[in-house]
Amino acid sequence: TVDEHGWTAEFRIPLSQLRFHDKEEQEWGINFERWVARKGEAALASYRPRNSSGFVSRFLPLEGIRGIKPTARFEILPYVSAKNDFHPRQAGNPFRDGHDFTPGFGADLKLGIGSGATLDATINPDFGQVEVDPAVINLSDFETFFSEKRPFFIEGNQIFRFGIGGTHSMYNYDWNDPVFFYSRRIGRAPQGFVNRAEHVEVPISANIIGAAKLTGDLGNDVKVGVVSAVTRREFAQLETGGLQTEQEIEPLSYYNVARFKKEFDSGFWSLGAIVTNATRSFEDEALRSQLNATGSVFALDGWTFLDNDRGWVVHGWTGLTNLTGSTTAMRRIQQNSRHYFQRPDASHLGVDTGATSLTGTGTRLWVNKQKGNIIFNAGLGYLDPKFDMNDLGLSYKADALNGHVLTGYKWTEPSGIMQYADIKAAAARTYDFEGNLIHEGYDITGYFQERGRHNAYLSLNYFPEQTVNTLTRGGPLMRIPRAWYSELGYNSDDSKAVGFGMANSLRVGAYDLVGYSINPYLEWRMTNNIFFRCAPGYSRSRLGAQYVGRLSDSDVTATYGSRYIFAELDQQTISASIRFNWTFTPHLSLQLYLQPFIAAGNYYNFKEFARPNSFDFHYYGQNGSTIDLENGAYTVDPDGAGSEAAFAIPDPDFHFTSLKGNLVLRWEYLPGSTLYFVWSHDRPSNEPFSDLDPGRDLGELFYGDADDIFLLKASYWFSL
Repeated sequence: TVDEHGWTAEFRIPLSQLRFHDKEEQEWGINFERWVARKGEAALASYRPRNSSGFVSRFLPLEGIRGIKPTARFEILPYVSAKNDFHPRQAGNPFRDGHDFTPGFGADLKLGIGSGATLDATINPDFGQVEVDPAVINLSDFETFFSEKRPFFIEGNQIFRFGIGGTHSMYNYDWNDPVFFYSRRIGRAPQGFVNRAEHVEVPISANIIGAAKLTGDLGNDVKVGVVSAVTRREFAQLETGGLQTEQEIEPLSYYNVARFKKEFDSGFWSLGAIVTNATRSFEDEALRSQLNATGSVFALDGWTFLDNDRGWVVHGWTGLTNLTGSTTAMRRIQQNSRHYFQRPDASHLGVDTGATSLTGTGTRLWVNKQKGNIIFNAGLGYLDPKFDMNDLGLSYKADALNGHVLTGYKWTEPSGIMQYADIKAAAARTYDFEGNLIHEGYDITGYFQERGRHNAYLSLNYFPEQTVNTLTRGGPLMRIPRAWYSELGYNSDDSKAVGFGMANSLRVGAYDLVGYSINPYLEWRMTNNIFFRCAPGYSRSRLGAQYVGRLSDSDVTATYGSRYIFAELDQQTISASIRFNWTFTPHLSLQLYLQPFIAAGNYYNFKEFARPNSFDFHYYGQNGSTIDLENGAYTVDPDGAGSEAAFAIPDPDFHFTSLKGNLVLRWEYLPGSTLYFVWSHDRPSNEPFSDLDPGRDLGELFYGDADDIFLLKASYWFSL
């Protein structure tokens, strides 16, 4: 078979195993999904996808496009589950008696609408069979990103990818493009503060009462996606002196997302839109003061080619965000890590204590050269200080005007041992809305692929001295010295039974005294149905200025009445990601995920920031000041025998070990009906030392208290 793009059918692959590795392939997948919807699944008897740039799409047995049929269908998939949670018993704690049993039931529904659209719904969903998130140590002021793994939100999610399309390349330098729909917000961990008590029990996530999703192609190159979900009001259980109470820590919440996209003139140009809204219903006034009541986003995206040959394309997006809530909640948002309106030396910012809403805008445009050997890409965008979309999206910072220019050359004709090669050079700058240059960087990257499909890359980066407006976490600007960063990677032929590779990085400067990481991996396809992957890693970083805390002191006039306390930090991490998949039969499979994780951090050379827009510090223990460690805390006297009062700093050293794992046995006992047996293991440990000793610490992984969850889940498929 040959489709309208000239792609020919050459090999067989199950539709449920499609997974795209980069944004170009994701865009190809959207076109492919539309083609299958028109042709029917019979057209997938064999298929070799290849586009005009010559790449051949790779596949892994993960969740992807599934269930595309040209005829209407109605499916019901009810489930029942039983979960046993075995955890360490804590004497006197009524919430930790060593064992919890939780039964569950719910259902998934699927309705085919025409040949290209699908309505999915779920009632009281359970995702206990989903792989656990990895352990991390995050010492920054930004949240950790976790990828979506829940099938309900993964299936058909291509339509919700916003700001992507029309181009082969989307480069960004010091620009984290906002994620307009971050589905992990739905069913996230409760966000409210918990009152002090002798014993506290907090739910790990907000239970999803129900959700519905409509995705698909309506014809005439029109795609739509709609998601609506409701999560339950969640409470923390508190006990003090035998008296148990409960406290609302997550309100009843409603989430809605609508996405539209249409292509014109056979894809010559496109226009799309996305609208999101999160609404919270509070019963506790204390919680109302902590979280905003609503968060809404409206944005447009699209592309257009600039010439009939489609050699140049402009694409991008523009959006508006709006938050509403109590004055206390709005004040908290203005001062969080995405805004820092309280910065004392920022003339363009200021906390509005009477505000009940926050409205911001943002835009990003790219221009890309699509054809030929010369590479060119440029981007320009801004997020104004009030831009905030984190109720249903993900954006790390606002108050930024960013631009980059990239050019290079690529060799696409094979020659000698070379299959493909390119070299690129880029320059980027970012300013805040006051005009401060808060980032400047220069990058040279080379990539080489030999005929045997082995490939390697090298990246070299230089960052001149520059101003940063986030290191003091709401305090004055800090100016950090220049730094260098490099990354080297290698990957073997991924079509072979045994594959291996490595990614290494090195960073040197005065802020980053030295930092490096080594991340090899090994993949072994033992047979057609047995797969093993191990990816160990080691990293070490010595930071010249790790934020420790802030102490108000009106006598410190140089830094606006506050002491901004820093220390040098020596942090080491050892981890590994281990996967083992064994497909016994097409209906019976076993999946194992295991992550040992060890991290240690030693803080030393404590100091306080001396003056704004500098990298100067007053070191404790020098020039008459004293610092002493006793009973897990440092006592600091900033002027020794002088008049300034001493203060305490809790010892921030840490040593954390964790062994996380998931074992999932999946049996499709009838077509579409599945039985899961899941064992989830978590063994965290905190030790009172700050060094890393592999021999000692690897042993610690298997000692100490553990949480073990055993889940049995059965679903039955009805089709009408």
